[in-house]
Amino acid sequence: MEQRKKLSLFSFHWNKNLIYAFIYWIIEIFLRMIIVYQYDNCFLISKTISFNEYIFVVYFAISNLLSGFLILYIKKSIKMESDYKQTKNSLIYKNPINKKNKIYYIKLIIISILELLFFSCYFIFFSVVNASYEQVSFKTERDIMILLDMIIRYILSIYINKDTIFKHHKWSIFGIIIGIFLIIPMDIVILFNNKHIDEFYSLLYVGVLVIKAILFPLEHTLIKKFYNDYYILPEYLLFSIGIIETIILTILTPILYFTVFNATFLYQTWNIITSFVYIFISFLKQIIIMKIIYIFSSQSVSFLIISTSIASAISEIIGFITKENKGGNKIYDYLKFFFQLLALIIIFFATMVYDEIIIVNRCGLNLNVKKGIQKRSFIEFNKTIKELENPDESSIYSEMIIKNEL
Repeated sequence: MEQRKKLSLFSFHWNKNLIYAFIYWIIEIFLRMIIVYQYDNCFLISKTISFNEYIFVVYFAISNLLSGFLILYIKKSIKMESDYKQTKNSLIYKNPINKKNKIYYIKLIIISILELLFFSCYFIFFSVVNASYEQVSFKTERDIMILLDMIIRYILSIYINKDTIFKHHKWSIFGIIIGIFLIIPMDIVILFNNKHIDEFYSLLYVGVLVIKAILFPLEHTLIKKFYNDYYILPEYLLFSIGIIETIILTILTPILYFTVFNATFLYQTWNIITSFVYIFISFLKQIIIMKIIYIFSSQSVSFLIISTSIASAISEIIGFITKENKGGNKIYDYLKFFFQLLALIIIFFATMVYDEIIIVNRCGLNLNVKKGIQKRSFIEFNKTIKELENPDESSIYSEMIIKNEL
């Protein structure tokens, strides 16, 4: 009983692989801040919006090719190892039974096309709909997309990858959904009170992002299955996707440029610099996503992309605090500030619980985290020893340990 009282409500556990998630959050928030405050100066490459969005699709394909440098580094590292380790690595990471048949390449092409379609959604929308950036409420649609992404990713991982969802995962996802739901009503209020936003275009944009919210989870679910079926490192897979995307875009770009686009480039020195920075940041984001899927699951990507909502919330909180004429604020401005801050706290806490950095030691939420599984293994080991030493006391002993752990 004394041991049970000492068990705190929360405990902390650090997984070194989660450094990828923190790096992703930092670079995504940094990128979003630049987009919010310096988009025209840094990322406006053409006044034709559809062409501008298509350029970013090309950037993403180029960013995937940068993983080739990681492949060269891995190969060089392997060569420096001893013959024994070199043989061992090749058995782990290369395909020992030569599964790279026609099915392998068909799956690879499908994954590449899904990713290309995902990144092309903005380009397709602005090519079909003659709207400006100001007429579309990006934040509202983005928050809706993240919510749908999480739900669809959750469903796909269960039915396609047969992933097991534990209690602390379910409560974490529930918490994040609550956090996003706190933001969306305020987004909708602002949507209908902003004179520059066209509600019809925004609703059409929601429809496009619904498709986007299906493509992204589906791609990552198939990538996880691809990892399970074939022995391949994230760097190799990303590079292969980049090659296929580059081939497709090399064929499409001249056709689109001379038939669809009527645009000129606005490249200046600063635009060129920020373009290279954007490509490198996109590469970091892509390789982190690939590694998170490889190490954890496709579901864990949800807790990377919520950083876009967090970045938007941070920018709006900063805007509210630094606004000079606070007397001009309406009641929903104060409500938005409160809900944005509350949602930020809830989402951050739920994310930490999902990734098992924060462990809730109540209601069985600590049973199926890695530390809980290790403890149960220890319990089973001690139970076995006790059964061998004293069969009569073994059941009492195991019950006492389990109660203390809970």
